[in-house]
Amino acid sequence: MKSIRCTGSIALVIASVALLAGASAARAQQAARGTALSIESLPPAAKVSMMKYLGDLSDDLTFTPVTPCRLADTRVAGGPLAPRSARAFSATSNAMIAAAGGNASGCGIPAGPTALALTITAVVPDQTGNLVAYADGGAVPLASALNFLAGQIIANTTVVPSSSISGLNFDIDNNSDGSTHIVIDAVGYFYAPQAPDCVNATATATPAASASFTATAVCVSGYRITMGGCATTATAAGTNWQTATFNASNDGWVCAGLNNTGTSATVTSQAYCCRKPGR
Repeated sequence: MKSIRCTGSIALVIASVALLAGASAARAQQAARGTALSIESLPPAAKVSMMKYLGDLSDDLTFTPVTPCRLADTRVAGGPLAPRSARAFSATSNAMIAAAGGNASGCGIPAGPTALALTITAVVPDQTGNLVAYADGGAVPLASALNFLAGQIIANTTVVPSSSISGLNFDIDNNSDGSTHIVIDAVGYFYAPQAPDCVNATATATPAASASFTATAVCVSGYRITMGGCATTATAAGTNWQTATFNASNDGWVCAGLNNTGTSATVTSQAYCCRKPGR
């Protein structure tokens, strides 16, 4: 892998991740000053941490919880599920949710979820059996989402794959010789990582020679810190970094230490703040 010159936010991110993952202070300062740095030369833990911060569209999903919200109630609309039959339901179309006996204004789940966290309830089934949940149009799995006895009212929360459309998202199969009413509530959804709404917060200190310093960059209200870093304008060795970590309230990044470079310098703390990390 080729060397890159790290500047600005990228330099601070690499420096802070490198420190947290076990790189030497000299190596971290090299990144913060914008010196040519080979990512390949960082310790394995640093490289893994950096990759995970960025996210993997193929493997990583972000979970967004929602206040429990009714998607369907067959006692209100549609009637009970017939024996040995399946019915399709929506988690993303307000009209379809309302038509299935759910919340008329929908549940705030955007189109294209990869999977759904659902609480599924069987209401007084006629016979013993189970419910099977799966993505709409997909293969019916062998595993059940909920097992029930005749006459029970029983619920289970499970994760169900979803078709990536705004419409019918999942199916419920009544694997029983009797009919049953069901109630379905959404409690969250999974999505591939997307670019969050992120901003940088900075703070500076200008310690004289042999003076201590503290600079704390704090995220604005409504944003959460995801990572941070420290940098100095000093070109000579001697910056004694004593603290480079999250602040006590976990909404900012603290850079503290002693300026032993023999001259004044400007120290910058930078916090990377996101409104919705990963999504």
